[in-house]
Amino acid sequence: PLQQPAPIGLALSYSSIHLSWNPPDSPNSHRLNYTLMRDGQSVHTIQSHFPFSLESFEDGGLFPFTNYSYWLITANVAGQTISASASYQTLGAPPSAEELHLNLLGRPGPTSARFNWSIPRNDTGPVERFVLSSVESFNKAEPVIHYTGLSTEALASGLKSFTQYSVTLEACSSGGCTSGPPLSLLTAAAPPKNQSAPRINATGPHTLHGSWDPPSQPNGIITKYEVFLRGPMESKNVSAFNSERRVFSSSGWLDPSVFPEGSPTKRSTLSPPESSTNIEGLQAFSAYQLRVVSINSAGNVTSEWTTAHTSEGVPEFVAPPVVSALSPTSLNVTWNSTEGHGIISRGQVTEYRVNLLTEQTTNPYAPPVVSQ
Repeated sequence: PLQQPAPIGLALSYSSIHLSWNPPDSPNSHRLNYTLMRDGQSVHTIQSHFPFSLESFEDGGLFPFTNYSYWLITANVAGQTISASASYQTLGAPPSAEELHLNLLGRPGPTSARFNWSIPRNDTGPVERFVLSSVESFNKAEPVIHYTGLSTEALASGLKSFTQYSVTLEACSSGGCTSGPPLSLLTAAAPPKNQSAPRINATGPHTLHGSWDPPSQPNGIITKYEVFLRGPMESKNVSAFNSERRVFSSSGWLDPSVFPEGSPTKRSTLSPPESSTNIEGLQAFSAYQLRVVSINSAGNVTSEWTTAHTSEGVPEFVAPPVVSALSPTSLNVTWNSTEGHGIISRGQVTEYRVNLLTEQTTNPYAPPVVSQ
């Protein structure tokens, strides 16, 4: 045979190369024997019959990031020919996980943390990129990639406050990627956010009951609740309340972190602060406003005001009537029904009763005053 082309190689991985070849330009025979040589050693032998077609072989068990020379010896009954040699390189192998050391620089912030690492040894091929990613430790969300490149330092941003994360460094070569051991961290606390307004119910003419939920973004351990009251409303304008005052305060330990039962990170040394209260000593049938303040180690958040009314109470004041004589047998009785002047009703007035008190001195056995 004459003019045998060199084999064509393609690196499949860091330990294998795929080789293929066409028959010689002049087979000069109906049967050919191919011997594939690698660096002077036979690695594959195959016999081919007419019509000849493309042959292939996968050479495995090779060293990473290493050059290998291949050529073909093609023979028939009349003799043999040797092709030109071709050199191919296996892909680089990723470094071992033991060589990847991820370090936390300083303390984590509320929404970010900085890391660095060292470049592993180049025994099996160069690292083409590092990938830094994170995932919430107790959440099945997809990992978030914070950095891709060849630097040895990166900032992981966009994290949630006071949340447990597992951070992983991945090193990739042309032949694949390797992940180092994950690094666990807890981001710092931040002031809480999104405190909903309290729920208020009147429990009597002089009492209100308030309750509330923790903020939807506690961003830390809630250690205290405070409730502020303003009122009663002095006019029809709801904004015309007098100055506010604190009417409730409760301390405790409310840890919003989601940790599995039995986790060593779970803490429950103190009870949560109370999230409801009764406010007493208020005016009957009056408008008041309440708001709640949630506090953690980094700050506080205040809710919007909630307006509520106490229940109706017994009228507290009625001015004396004005009486004038109309005739020898009749009196005109009038009274002022204006709220706050002639009367403090503490509710919706449904009835007026007028009593006539008659003094008598004729019957020593009868009461001196008769009410009618």
